[in-house]
Amino acid sequence: MVHRPHTEIAELARSPHVHHHIGATQKFPIHIGSYLISHAGDPAIQVNPIFICKHLLTMPPQNFVVKLKFHLLKRIHALPGSEDNDINTVILKDDRMYRHNIARFNYTTYDVRRAQDVINPRTSHCNVMVLHAAHDMGHPGHRFIYGKVLGIYHVNVIYTGSGMVNYTPIRMEFLWVRWYEPTVQVSSWETSTLDRVRFPPMTDQYSFDFLDPSDVLRGCHIIPSFEKGKRHPEGLGLSGCAGDKDDWREYFVNR
Repeated sequence: MVHRPHTEIAELARSPHVHHHIGATQKFPIHIGSYLISHAGDPAIQVNPIFICKHLLTMPPQNFVVKLKFHLLKRIHALPGSEDNDINTVILKDDRMYRHNIARFNYTTYDVRRAQDVINPRTSHCNVMVLHAAHDMGHPGHRFIYGKVLGIYHVNVIYTGSGMVNYTPIRMEFLWVRWYEPTVQVSSWETSTLDRVRFPPMTDQYSFDFLDPSDVLRGCHIIPSFEKGKRHPEGLGLSGCAGDKDDWREYFVNR
């Protein structure tokens, strides 16, 4: 029998027994330092402190590397023996992250069947939903929050905190997301209205963040509110990473 690794990977990707699947390839490495330099000035990467309120200066809302390491450290704390709160104990091996084109998420449908959503940041199938408890967004009264996936990555993390004697790199997957926020309108089944969301200002501390793929419930369908119009009618946005030139003022969450 001929061993075909690609066949095994394809079977794993289709398996309904796993929560999600992101490829193991490292064919698309991104040097983080070079990436930050090439996107200098992009508000999705680093907000200029002049636009930040004084009480936020200790922790800039958008700081790609700092936020990423805080996110990874929080997940590492779930491992036995990890104790430190110092992000300097999180080392990204070779200062690289590895990009993936798609992520597959399995979920249970309303008729108790297994189905799969494929998320691709380069297409309209780029939105996901998570339970509100999985992320502190500060929106009470909402069971779910929604995010647009800007990138699918993994990094090889070396943790040097106290209690950990094994410096073998740990593969950690993450999604770079731009969160939606709910509007003030209240929706319900009784009024036959859909939830409405919009993108918060880019200087908001919850605008961009990193998400553990394990927290994703499934993909979701976000529909522009065409009546409200585009946020930038002239087609000029602020962020190339976020692609905000195509933003609409409001969106509907399709149920």
